Amino acid sequence: MTKTQFIGFCILLVAVVAGVCVTHFVKEHYRTDNSLTVDTSQLLAQQFIYQLQQDSIEKNKRYEQVVVLQPFDPNTADSLTLLHLGLRPWQVRSILKYRAKGGYWRTAEKFHDVYGLTDSMYKALLPYIQIDTMPFHIKDSLIKIQRDSVYKHRKDSLKALYQGTYNKKDTIIELNTADTASLKLLKGIGSYSAQRIVSYRNSLGGFHDIAQLSEIKGLKLDSAMQFLWVDTTLVICIDVNKASVKTLQRHPYISFETAEAIYTLRRKKIKLKSIENLQDILSEEDINRLKPYLCFN
Repeated sequence: MTKTQFIGFCILLVAVVAGVCVTHFVKEHYRTDNSLTVDTSQLLAQQFIYQLQQDSIEKNKRYEQVVVLQPFDPNTADSLTLLHLGLRPWQVRSILKYRAKGGYWRTAEKFHDVYGLTDSMYKALLPYIQIDTMPFHIKDSLIKIQRDSVYKHRKDSLKALYQGTYNKKDTIIELNTADTASLKLLKGIGSYSAQRIVSYRNSLGGFHDIAQLSEIKGLKLDSAMQFLWVDTTLVICIDVNKASVKTLQRHPYISFETAEAIYTLRRKKIKLKSIENLQDILSEEDINRLKPYLCFN
């Protein structure tokens, strides 16, 4: 090999090596840039998700408020009371709209059907739900009776100012619609006795017999009994096939043990059809007392 050929060979070798090095460098550089691009995309995606979460948190902060759990009746509670119980504004609007259309909750357990109410929120509110079991049409009659009674009381009070005395005048009163003001018109019934009568009536679901007044300890109404009557169509019954143990035991005639026994029996059978299905649980006396208050829908 001549000197010229040797120099040419060396130059060619150097060119080949340089080409290989340049190619390797370019590949490594491209791979690094691509990796950086992937990492950057992932970072941007994470930042976007985080921002969405923050926006959601900020949006919910507008409805944050101090929750005050207190007894309430969902059929009469105002919007402010419902908001303080932790309900969302849209839930409150739904409740008020339902009531405006004539709807109302007969039992505390039915409140679970409120749209958007979670199980945890329902369980938290359940102990504070106090449903007034008196139907609305009775309340309307009650308001009229109360208004007439107040007017009559004021009229008689003015008369008493001139006579120097005021004597109660007996009148015929329906026991299931009378309020305390109406009851106090009868001889022998004062504020305390009238309140006890109304409270016991509400716990029963209404009187079906005047004789039930004797079940109120310490109450003596011998002089007033002849001026009272009972509209049995106003008695509110408990649906045995749907009522919970808690609902059953609220009734003065049903103990906790009896309520549990009824619930257990209901789970064993497809459906309880009449009070006779409870003969193994209730005594004959209990059956007679509870007949007006239990229904089997």
